[in-house]
Amino acid sequence: MYKTMCKEKNLKCNINKRLINSINKNKLLVISVSKNKQLDVAFHVYVKNNDAVVLWFSCSSFRNNNSDKNLVGRINRYQHFEDITYFWQRNIRYYDWGGVKSFDNPCGIDQFKYSFPGEKTYVYSKTVAATKKGALFLKIKKILRK
Repeated sequence: MYKTMCKEKNLKCNINKRLINSINKNKLLVISVSKNKQLDVAFHVYVKNNDAVVLWFSCSSFRNNNSDKNLVGRINRYQHFEDITYFWQRNIRYYDWGGVKSFDNPCGIDQFKYSFPGEKTYVYSKTVAATKKGALFLKIKKILRK
C-alpha cells in the first residue's frame, strides 16, 4: 500500500528494512492498522521513546478504486484519535504528527492535524552516530549524497 501511494504521488519510496528491524528490535516501533471487512484500510507507523512519539509514515487504501474515499478518511481520522488515546494512556505526552507543509497556509492534511488540541512547535531532527562504525557510515552517506 505504501509503495503504491509513493508511486501515485511521485515520491521516493525509501523503506529501509534494516532500520525498521533495528527500531523494532529496540522496542521503539509502533504500528497501528485499521480494517474494514477484513481488508486493511490504513497504517500508521510510529517511532517512540519514553514520553514522545513521532508519526514516521502512514498510508490509506483510498487509492484503491474499490475504496469509499469518505469512509477511508473517517476510519483514518478515528484511527489517529485511537492512536493518540493509546499513547496518552501509556504516559506518552508528546505526539508529533511528522510535520506540516505550512503553519501559515495549511493544506487539507495540515488543517486536519490542527483540528486536534495541542501546541504548534518547530522540531528539528538529526541522525547521530552512537558508535565509530555508525560515524563512518554517516560520513560515507554524506559523501554519497554530494
